[in-house]
Amino acid sequence: MFGRKLFMIAIFLAAAMISLVAILYVYYTMFMTSTSQAWLGWAVLGGAVVIGVLLGLTCTRFARVGATLIAVWGGFVLGMILNEAVLYMYTDEMIFWIVCGASAFVFGVLVFIVYNHAVILCTSLVGSYLFVRGISFYAGGFPNEYLLIKQIKSGMLVSEPLSFYFYLGGILLATIICAIIQYRTLRLMDEYEKHPYERLR
Repeated sequence: MFGRKLFMIAIFLAAAMISLVAILYVYYTMFMTSTSQAWLGWAVLGGAVVIGVLLGLTCTRFARVGATLIAVWGGFVLGMILNEAVLYMYTDEMIFWIVCGASAFVFGVLVFIVYNHAVILCTSLVGSYLFVRGISFYAGGFPNEYLLIKQIKSGMLVSEPLSFYFYLGGILLATIICAIIQYRTLRLMDEYEKHPYERLR
């Protein structure tokens, strides 16, 4: 709800979480084996947190880069939602990555054209997705993204559970509510705040 108003905090969180998830994903998919020691996993997690915090702090000093990261992340989340909701039926891993990558690229470009709209929509979408995803960890019924890729690759995914579409509706509803709140906040900002690129050069 406050992605545009608390922009620097949003940049820090986006950069930190992107790097954290990327490092853990690389570790779990490329290096972790059934014989890996437990302490190694904790060491990687600790290192990923430190790197994420450092990257987040760095991006707050270069807000234009941070805004692009937020937009790219929002685009990638949208691509994942499209894959989970509709495109999984094509059972092609390449389609998954093409859709997510193209969506992330388009949003990354849009942030330079329609800055405020891109930041508001992306922070609303990412925040809503993480909020609903957090609920699903306890309630269940939301497909795991990592397992989704594996199921698509192996052709094992037949259909999504009905509960997923309730979660999807919750994400869309929360995104709309958060975007409306942010647009109302935007109208109250002065022109200097509305056009931050004037001070990001």
